Formats: sequence, C-alpha cells, structure tokens
Amino acid sequence: MTRLLGLLVLLFPAALRAETVWETQEDDVTVVRITATPADAPSPLLKYRFELPPMEQVEGNAAVDYRRAFAEGGIGQVWRGARKEWPSSLDDGGQAGVEDWYSTEVPLSALPLEQLASASARFDDSVDGFARRGASRRRCDWELYIQDLTTPEVVSLLLPEFQELRSLSRAVALQTRFALAERRFQDAAELMRINYTMGRHAGNEPLLICSLIGMALCSTADQNALELIGAPGSPNLYWALTQLPTPLVPIRDAMVGELDLAARSLPILRVSADETKTYDEWNALWNRSVRSMVEMLPLIGAPDPPPLAVELLPTFVAAAGYAHAKARLAAWGYSAEQVEAMPVGQVLGLYTARVHREIIDRQLAAASVPFSVGRPLYAAAEKRLRNQGPLGSDPDHELLPMDSMLLPALGAARGAEVRLDRQIAALRVLEALRMHAAQNDGVLPGKLKEVTCVPIPLNPATGKAFEYKLVDAPQGPTAIVTLPNSDGVPGNWRYELTIVAE
Repeated sequence: MTRLLGLLVLLFPAALRAETVWETQEDDVTVVRITATPADAPSPLLKYRFELPPMEQVEGNAAVDYRRAFAEGGIGQVWRGARKEWPSSLDDGGQAGVEDWYSTEVPLSALPLEQLASASARFDDSVDGFARRGASRRRCDWELYIQDLTTPEVVSLLLPEFQELRSLSRAVALQTRFALAERRFQDAAELMRINYTMGRHAGNEPLLICSLIGMALCSTADQNALELIGAPGSPNLYWALTQLPTPLVPIRDAMVGELDLAARSLPILRVSADETKTYDEWNALWNRSVRSMVEMLPLIGAPDPPPLAVELLPTFVAAAGYAHAKARLAAWGYSAEQVEAMPVGQVLGLYTARVHREIIDRQLAAASVPFSVGRPLYAAAEKRLRNQGPLGSDPDHELLPMDSMLLPALGAARGAEVRLDRQIAALRVLEALRMHAAQNDGVLPGKLKEVTCVPIPLNPATGKAFEYKLVDAPQGPTAIVTLPNSDGVPGNWRYELTIVAE
C-alpha cells in the first residue's frame, strides 16, 4: 500500500523539487525516492558531527538526565497534551496530527509549519533540559545490574525508562523535522546526534530488548538523515556518518548476557569435573535444579505444574536420562570406572553442563566472526538446538530444556545489529553519490567504482559492494541502491536518487 501522500509527491511537476518520499510496494519493498541537490564535502569536513569529540563531552551519568524527563509531569504529560491539541485522524481518512508529524508518514513539504512550530516548542524543556544534556555525557549507566539477576528477575523487569526513552526520542525527531522543514541544517544535525547518542546509550544495557530499543532510536535518526539528504541545498553528511562507530549499537554484551542467563539460574549448568561434592550433595543439586527449572515454566507462558509433578520430576528425568548420560560421558573420554564411581546427580550434572556449554559455545563462535561468515553458523546452531530438546534425536539432547526454552533467536538479533549498520553504510553511499555529482556537473556515476572522491563502504551484511545501477527514469538519470532480503537481515529496501539543480 502506498504510504500517505507518497503519490502526491511522486507526480513530479515540470520542475523537480528536492524531497525524500517513502513508498511501500506490494512485494514488501520499501522504496525511498530521493530527489536531491548535489553536495560536496563541508568545510571543515566535520562541520556536522553525530558524535561529540571528547573535549566537548561533560562528566556525569546520562541515565540520570534521561530519567528526570520521565518524572510525573514530564515527557509523557507533554505528549498527552500535544495529542489532545493536535489529534490524528488519518485512520479515519482525516488529517495528520502530532503523532504523524515526527514520522515519515507526512512528507516535509506537507507539514503544517505553524502548528509544527507550536508543537515543537512544547518539547523544548524536555529536549534541551534532559535529552541534549544526557547525550553530552561521557557515560551512561542504567544501574540495572542485569548480570547479577536470575532468569525470573530478568523476565519480570518492566524497563519503563526504556519505553519512556522512546517518547523522548520522538520529541527529538519532531524537532528535527521542524528544523529540516525550515532548512536549519545545523540544528537538525545536532538533534540527529542526540537521537543517535540516546540509541547507543539505550544499547549499553546488556539485555537484547534494550539493544533493540536502542536500534529503533538510531533508525529514527537514519530516517531524518534521509530527509536531510533530500532537502533543497542540504549539506553532505558523509563524514558525519563515517564517524559513527561500527557496530553502532553492539549487541555482543547483550548476547553474552542472554547466553549466561540459564547458568545464573541453575548452578548445575556450571559444574565441572573437578568439583568435589558428597553423594547426597550431588543428588540434592540435581533435584533442586529440576525443580527450579519447573518453577520457571510460567515465565514462558506454560501453566503451573501440579505440586506432585514438581516433586516427582527430578526422579523421572534422572531415570529417563541416566543411562544416556553415562554413555555420553564415556564417549567424551571418561573411563568406565570413573563413571560408575560417580553419584547419579554427578553423572547427570556433568552431562547437562557439557551440553549447555556446547550450545553456548556454538552461539559465541557465530558471534565472533563477520555476519556474512556467521550466518550459516547461526543457522546450523539454531537448527541443532531445535533437535536438542528432551525428545530430540541429537545425541547431546538436553535433559533440562533451559536453552531450548529460553535462548532467543540470536542470529536474528545479530541481523538487527547488522541491519542498522547496513542502513548507515547505505546513507554513506548516497552521500558519496551526491558528492560525486557536485564534483562532476551534477552527473551520477554509472558504477560505484567510478566514485573516487571518498571511499565507498561495503555492505556490512555481505562484505561485498552494494547492489547499484544507474537507470534512465522519467524524472532523469536515477541511481538505485538496493538492500535486499537476500542479505540475510530483515528489511527489503531500494533507494532511488535523482539529482536536480538547487
């Protein structure tokens, strides 16, 4: 379905105007049509920055500033008042409201500037007093101490501050679009810096949901950057984008935290061959671990088991898995004498810990290499894990299905990380094309390798050059940069860039 107002702008008038328009086609390809003016590199090169240099950063914890924006009467109340004054009735075929003005649902040229100015001013205190201040801090520590929490404690976290951070980010995006509409490009770039920084700060917490929220905030800034590229007379952001770190929101710490979660809750997953325990201690550890696992079942939506089942399950699982565990210990190099001398709880514990360790190590191995190399490793690890449940045919199947129950799809999470980096790299390609056009009388290159003014980034998802072609379109020569699903990350995008005179 064509996005609101998209077709109105795509009906190009005789004199093309610079603008960025989103359109979602029936094959789920998101097409971003950018009619842009040429733009050479600014002077100095880093006139626009998306990351503050160290000397401009101030000491303090950014999380403290952000949380002050969430207090009663803070950003939430401001949004409620704005929605009441400028309601949206788009779903009923009516007009756009403040909820639509911060997103790309309404093109910049269709924004009601007088109303947008009033709405933007409402958020001045929140943006200047909290978002800008927090985004200037040297560090951000949410002090949730995720690494010290057990599975039930992590699952029960509500994380209201991260949801409210999204409200603050939307306010920043609203002000960014107002600045772009008025061609205040320096202000717009500074506001984008704030959103990029808040996104990275959200991703500091070693929890995947926090990383994903951080990526969403950065994606908002990406959309604003695309609109800046399509704004008449806009500056070139190539070097500002290039200064951003890669990965922009790293998820490795969050992935490690997710992988460690089961072992933090069940000590039996951490046992080793050199541990010394009595017969009763080993068996008690096994019984306690099985019951702890059963108590966590409601966390994933399973019904509470009856008390008798909880009481009998340790014995049942031990009886079902003991012979298999003994055989696997022998296959791993334990002598028959060693295995026979072990308490039942030790045999089950060593087997369970080894299976868990191998599951975790396969995920960590996939995370330690570039995404283009790691994709098949993630796929293989997840396929094998599906066959390692208690009823699976894998020789190293779980007796306690903690990993098959709790581990998220880490390959998909890594794909989200790379998708964000792919977007940044694509923005750099678009800006390199504008820079090339500025140095070649407005002419776009036939191939990316013809661009020599700046390095052309590779596609982070594939490790290869982006798909590119130059076509003759009704509006003039148009460069097409494609980001297909076949890259292995979510999202099927196509950027169409046409250069027009300012």
